[in-house]
Amino acid sequence: MSEIHDKTNLPKLIQNIQFSASQEGRRGLRNLGSTCYANSVLQQLFNVIQFRNSFLSNSCEEKDREFQLQMIFAKLLFFPSTFVSTENFFKVWKGWDGKPLKTYEQQDAVEFLQLILDRVNEKFPHVADIFKGKIQHDTVGVNVEYENVTDEDFTTLGLDVNDQKDIDESLSKFLLPDFHNDYNADELGRINAKRFHRILKAPSVLIIQLKRFSYDLQQQQRLKITKRYIFPHVFDLTRAMVDQTNRVEYELIGVVVHIGNANTGHYFSYCKDLSVTNNKNNNKYGKWFCCNDTRVRQFDGSLLPEIASGENANGNMNDDTAYILFYKKKNDNDTQNQEDNKNISENVISKIANEIQESLRSSVLTSISYAKFIYEICDENDPNKGQFIFNYFVKFLRILPNEQIINDFVTKCNKYIEMSKEFSNFVVSQTDIHLLMLLQNECLITREKYSKVLCNAMDYADSNEVQNLINF
Repeated sequence: MSEIHDKTNLPKLIQNIQFSASQEGRRGLRNLGSTCYANSVLQQLFNVIQFRNSFLSNSCEEKDREFQLQMIFAKLLFFPSTFVSTENFFKVWKGWDGKPLKTYEQQDAVEFLQLILDRVNEKFPHVADIFKGKIQHDTVGVNVEYENVTDEDFTTLGLDVNDQKDIDESLSKFLLPDFHNDYNADELGRINAKRFHRILKAPSVLIIQLKRFSYDLQQQQRLKITKRYIFPHVFDLTRAMVDQTNRVEYELIGVVVHIGNANTGHYFSYCKDLSVTNNKNNNKYGKWFCCNDTRVRQFDGSLLPEIASGENANGNMNDDTAYILFYKKKNDNDTQNQEDNKNISENVISKIANEIQESLRSSVLTSISYAKFIYEICDENDPNKGQFIFNYFVKFLRILPNEQIINDFVTKCNKYIEMSKEFSNFVVSQTDIHLLMLLQNECLITREKYSKVLCNAMDYADSNEVQNLINF
């Protein structure tokens, strides 16, 4: 048993783990200060089963930044806790400028989403193709014979909301041409032109950014549009397609919500359960979850879009505004009846298995019931148990959640000290532990409890051992 204690290593993340089943197996993500924007996006990406499966099946080294993202997904699947920390992820991921992402600074959720998808595609080409579509731009001359057709990839479709009340009106605005009064038409020189936009290829999962944020040049400030805006559970994209032969319909599977104003606020996500089990659900809207940092709860999907429209039915303004919408193409083979992939990268499986094993062992060793068990099996009249009790005491004192149990261990250690000079000398000689518990420990209670044991040991130890400690 003492061998188990000696080998136990408590990683920093273990100290924040709550060992209980999260609702329906869903887990939250810990907010490290101002990282709600990342948590809301990561929950949406994790929720798209095809993307999750494909991403987790690719192998990379532990030193790679993508590995830490894989670990977050794997922990959201398997870790025995109600929430997962993103601390290791933020240690290695950098922004567009190459600088580390600061956990205490709020970022834009769309920019973070684009950063993640671009980086994943760089490392694993085609993994994020499920989100990729193509827009065709058709530029025609005004009062002059000219046409130029080009296309470009997109992963987020930005829709205006300022003068639009719903997605249908936003699509109408998208289909209106842009006018260019000084367009360079190569051999024709500068001409007046109109540029039309149509969707050439519709992605399997369509990500829509509702353009709720703008910048006022006159007032020199960022503004948020909080007007009422409606988005449907199902909508038809056919009229925006280049080829309108077949209907292209989408169903809502996720919403990233922003609360607050243009300068400060909070993000969280609504995610639809896309598992095979939920596809058999008789509920018209299926099963939904509200993922708000560490808190995950079931949510009534029928309340969307009203609850995130920016204004309720009574006309009162609401700060809860949908910012990013995730839609899955209906009758799409790539996204139908997806199950979790068993072909997860061996590196990820090995790493998370070790962390789970360590976490479960640590949760047992630091539980109140186990502490009481250790206390009871150590006869207070047998000073030979002193070193065993002391080793347990110093390893888990900082995380035992019960002060009475801690006091009991202090009392038992002091009894052993008073009974055995050998044990007293042992305690006094543990200089590395003294440094850890007294000088490198920020917890006042821990320092106080430990100092009682050490001071008592100094009273009963040999004078030369005490002097060695003083000289140290």
